[in-house]
Amino acid sequence: SPPLRSGLAAGKAAERSAGKMAERSAGKMVERSTEKAAERAVGKAAGRGAGEMAVGGAGEMAVGGAVEMAVGGAGETGGGDVPDSATASLGNDALRRALLLAIVLLLAALSLERTLTWRTEETLWADAVAKAPRKVRPRIQLARALDPVRALQLLRETENIAPNDPSVPSEEGRVLMGMGQSGQALVAFGRALALEPNSAAALNNRAAALLQMGQSAAAQQDLERALSKDPCLFDARWNLRRLGVSAPPPPDCHWTREQLTAFEGR
Repeated sequence: SPPLRSGLAAGKAAERSAGKMAERSAGKMVERSTEKAAERAVGKAAGRGAGEMAVGGAGEMAVGGAVEMAVGGAGETGGGDVPDSATASLGNDALRRALLLAIVLLLAALSLERTLTWRTEETLWADAVAKAPRKVRPRIQLARALDPVRALQLLRETENIAPNDPSVPSEEGRVLMGMGQSGQALVAFGRALALEPNSAAALNNRAAALLQMGQSAAAQQDLERALSKDPCLFDARWNLRRLGVSAPPPPDCHWTREQLTAFEGR
């Protein structure tokens, strides 16, 4: 028989696809822009002086080494009978080359760091949570990339941060449903519904938990209430159909071709 639908997993596939696309394109974008960015930065550096080019620990080390190389080269070239203007020109060329090399190495290191961050959904969203620890959406997306035990722990921490956000207990209920803990899922979906009593999706989610527990009559009531609020809610009509109740969608519902095909059983 068709699976229950809680209506909360649709964003997960899109996030996976976005993460993979970002991972593939990140290296290419940096590679294309490195040379131009380095040339622009070198021009600015020549006007400001090498001392202003330090960017954190890595930048300081790279530029420091480049300046040392350039000064050393200039000193060696400046011996003998070479005119002062020629010595200065050779020294500036060496400095520019060394700074260019240092900036390219710095940009390559930064590119590698971002590529490693975007390698998986977990590392991507963990980085987002670290940068915005009180935002709910990155925490929910990170929970979807974790195993159920760690996901629940993260979501319960998130519920303490945002106790009035219904998306958090809704996601808890989804995780618990996947673990087969329908009783606890029912409690979580109930909390979400209390925070958003007019939500058709919240009613459908609670009905899905009731269906998993075998409470068909209560589930049907929640599904019919959900469709009274949103007649085109696909998941509610799908779950109602599982109960043997014929509930064809209104003609003005904008369902995808895949949803229509699944609903019609073709």
